[in-house]
Amino acid sequence: MVLLHNLDKQVFSCFDTTGDAFFTMPSGFSIFSNAGETKTLNVISTVAGVDAGFSIQGTPPSWLNLSISGNVLTAIVSASDQLESRYYDVVLIQDGTGKTITKRVTQAASSYVLTIGAITSFSGEGGSQTVSVTSTFNGLPVSWVLDTVNSSPYVSITSGEGTSSATFATLHQKRKI
Repeated sequence: MVLLHNLDKQVFSCFDTTGDAFFTMPSGFSIFSNAGETKTLNVISTVAGVDAGFSIQGTPPSWLNLSISGNVLTAIVSASDQLESRYYDVVLIQDGTGKTITKRVTQAASSYVLTIGAITSFSGEGGSQTVSVTSTFNGLPVSWVLDTVNSSPYVSITSGEGTSSATFATLHQKRKI
């Protein structure tokens, strides 16, 4: 353990337990996952060395639930279906002094991933090829359906969830002269 003595009060005023303080530990929220997530900040709030309460100013959007328990601010962010990241500036107000601090809650954009394995050319003799089809939303498997208007008799699997295989087949085509 290291003990520090005679610290400059100007430099280390945020650690002065006999005066006023209003800050969070850690200093702010990291980016919230697009799948939804819960994070907390410890709020240090003192007036003349005595613990002071604080409150949240304004009404957060429906995707963000904020609560205070003791000196802990909890942010619960629901899953996002937005194609762009979203944010909300949380304003905390210290009781008695009216001092404010603002902490931004940022959530990553949703991500939809659809991958279909490569299909190479079929020879004139026909044949079949199996490819992997993967469909996820925010990292979780979701259903997928292949449009089979032109190929319905030649596709073995037309739907799945997450990662599945689909086999494409062609028949030998005789040319009319």
